[in-house]
Amino acid sequence: MPNVWNIGNTTVRNPKRIENALSVFASEGFSGNAKGSEQEARLHEVFKEKSILDFEGAASDFNGRKWRAAFYQLGFISYEKYNINGHNIDVQKLFQTIGEQNIKLPYQLSEAGIDLINAKTIPEIDDIYTRQFACYELPNSLETGFPKGKMKPFILFLQVLNCLQTKGYAGLN
Repeated sequence: MPNVWNIGNTTVRNPKRIENALSVFASEGFSGNAKGSEQEARLHEVFKEKSILDFEGAASDFNGRKWRAAFYQLGFISYEKYNINGHNIDVQKLFQTIGEQNIKLPYQLSEAGIDLINAKTIPEIDDIYTRQFACYELPNSLETGFPKGKMKPFILFLQVLNCLQTKGYAGLN
């Protein structure tokens, strides 16, 4: 069965929830400190306390991990290790190499994450998401189990929409 591309997980659904959750992630001390079952469950619980989520029952580490995964898949926080050309590179070494001296820990807010938290207008927010989506490529250093070749899902989506428009279709049904 071919791999399915999911970004941000279906639980997240709404981009506004990502912005609000990322702000809580930062303000509640999870930036650079979001690993382990206890922290993951606590993240889920804090999202409930701060009205990001509304759910019955106990918080779970599984759901905390889903949110954390959405953040790093979108480039709003760093990841643990990056697979670059078949070599695992830790967070501090990678970000030091590319000139981002401030990122030293796994799951630490990235520049894009900080920008999203600080964004005040819809055009600013749109620009941040557009840049993150346009950069997203498969396979990548996080998701490697795809067939040979590379593709940018967002760019492909835009190409499909353009093709539909060229052929006179109003959009997707």
